[in-house]
Amino acid sequence: MGSSDTSVKSQANIVLQFLPIPGPHVASATAPPSPQVELTFDSGEIWAKGDTPPRPQNSLDLHSVALHLIGHAIGLRHRGNVPANLGTVMNKRLVDRNGNPVVEGITKTSLQTPDIILAETKYRPCNN
Repeated sequence: MGSSDTSVKSQANIVLQFLPIPGPHVASATAPPSPQVELTFDSGEIWAKGDTPPRPQNSLDLHSVALHLIGHAIGLRHRGNVPANLGTVMNKRLVDRNGNPVVEGITKTSLQTPDIILAETKYRPCNN
């Protein structure tokens, strides 16, 4: 870091970082009780934002993976009994290591009904 750079990591609730992750995983998240959540993305992967062309070949959608990791960070687990065609955020795998869709529509940047039910079951319904 240069003298004019400032780190906000110590004050942030959620920290996103890109580091090498050995093995088959492309990302990881810390979970409570830690007061700070760290989302780590494999720096060896190709990351893209959304389906807007030109999306690099073999890339993973950063927003979708981040939302999935935030789900883990708040204590949600993978959905096992949800039909694959729903493509919920908490599905175990939305894409394979080559970026090929495992379920239809690999970009999942909003919660689906099963995801919301998971969160409401763990916490309580939102009144908004």
